[in-house]
Amino acid sequence: MRNVKGKPRRSYMTPCAFNNETPEICFLWKDMGDYYKLELRLMLQGKIHPLQYYFNTAFFAMLSYSPRKYVLLNSVNDSQLVSYFQQSQFQLLVLKKHYDGDFKDFVDQLTMVYRFIDK
Repeated sequence: MRNVKGKPRRSYMTPCAFNNETPEICFLWKDMGDYYKLELRLMLQGKIHPLQYYFNTAFFAMLSYSPRKYVLLNSVNDSQLVSYFQQSQFQLLVLKKHYDGDFKDFVDQLTMVYRFIDK
C-alpha cells in the first residue's frame, strides 16, 4: 500500500463476478454487399454474446450486457486475438476486391481453429 498515493477509499473498488463456464470464441461472417464484415463474439452455454471493448483485461473478457462480469479465456492465443480485435471494436471490415490474398489466408487460419457463423 505504500505505492498508492492518497488514502484508498471504498468507492474506488468495484465488485466484479467471474463466470465459471468456459467461453468459446466464434466469429460472425456477414456479406454486406460491397464488403465483408467479420465480428468476434463469445459463445457461453450455446448463446452468442458481444464483448465490452472499453477496457483491455488480459486473459479475461468482459461481456457487454454486464461489464462487471468476467470470463476467463481458454489460452494465451485467445487472449491475444481478443486484444487484437478489441482495437477495432471486435469487428473487421474488408472490401470484396481486397479480400483475396493476405486477408483470405487470415480468415482461412481462423476457420481451422474457431467456429464461423454465416449471417
